[in-house]
Amino acid sequence: MLLGRGRRAAPAKHALAASSCASELEQSACAKLTLRPPSQQTRTATRSTGSGVFIERRGDVCQVLTAAHVVANSTFIQVQLAGQPDKLSARVTHVAHETDLALVEVPASLFEGVEPLPVAPIDALPSLREKVYVLGFPVGGDDLSSACCCIALA
Repeated sequence: MLLGRGRRAAPAKHALAASSCASELEQSACAKLTLRPPSQQTRTATRSTGSGVFIERRGDVCQVLTAAHVVANSTFIQVQLAGQPDKLSARVTHVAHETDLALVEVPASLFEGVEPLPVAPIDALPSLREKVYVLGFPVGGDDLSSACCCIALA
């Protein structure tokens, strides 16, 4: 999988390359999504966050790739560029639960001056049991987190 400007996801043994890639992502196309799913118990809205990455600009909108479980059942979505205070409303355009992927559309002004990250060709994706680094905002906050994990079957 490609991360950053044409870089392949770093295997776990290359920690320096991965931290360099994480630094580059933090300053570029990582996005934090703020979501309000419908509350089943009360009328009070709950709030959660997730992560995504800016992958494509289409005129006056940008596409953010995220996990389907991040946006599932959400009624209101905002996207915030990592390290920036502004949040803009967004809308889900595609969801593929079988692969846990979703596309969210956000006004292009949020990513002004930011280049989208390339999506890897299918032959460049990591293999099963290959170690990779995962970057994102798993518990919200303003700090980009990274973790080493192994690609496995769902």
